[in-house]
Amino acid sequence: MPAPSPSPYIVPIQLGIVQAFLLRGKRPILVDTGTPDGAKAIVQALLKAGIEPADLDLILLTHGHYDHAGNAAALLRMSSATLAVGLGDGALVRKSETPSYRAGNWLGRLFLLLRRVVDVGTENHEPAQPHWYIAGELDLHPYGIPGRVIPTPGHTPGSLSILLETGEAIVGDLIGGLPIPQLPGRPLFIHDEAAWRESLRRVLAERPRLIYPSHGGPFTFQRVARAFPWAAPA
Repeated sequence: MPAPSPSPYIVPIQLGIVQAFLLRGKRPILVDTGTPDGAKAIVQALLKAGIEPADLDLILLTHGHYDHAGNAAALLRMSSATLAVGLGDGALVRKSETPSYRAGNWLGRLFLLLRRVVDVGTENHEPAQPHWYIAGELDLHPYGIPGRVIPTPGHTPGSLSILLETGEAIVGDLIGGLPIPQLPGRPLFIHDEAAWRESLRRVLAERPRLIYPSHGGPFTFQRVARAFPWAAPA
């Protein structure tokens, strides 16, 4: 089977084990900002795509963990962008709340075990002040991008996903690509198991042809449906 063609709207930005995404429209959107001290790499990727950092209109965080919010404050200083986050994750971005990690798979359990004895840098990002707390769906057509943002809680209370009408989904850590980037699996951490399951069902109900997680991937709909048959539409 040939590989699905990439979307004209999505530019993945590789940042080590995590990735951010540029959504190219008449009003550019940056989805996630990577781990701390990665702003330079993001700027270089934006410039390569023909986007000046100052031209960013929206910085959208799929959730508030440090590897997604790590450079939000730095990028806000470079632009006049609005910072948007899911309603339940604002305190994580502002750092007025410490993340509550609950293992979602064996690697998450190992991470939490190591965290008890060494500093693994999970709260070391610079605080940022969101301008916008997204509680429901957000239409992206005004940005020149055919799609919408939907709440997909479970990994964190305020996790968000982006669904494009061209058949792609950007899902943050709703699906994990660790430890094997080529295989979809459970995320390292799941705040609410029932909410996570419902969110995965909601995304798969849209039958996106290509699913972009923040770690690993992208994955076809068929591959994710085989990995999570209980979540796949009939």
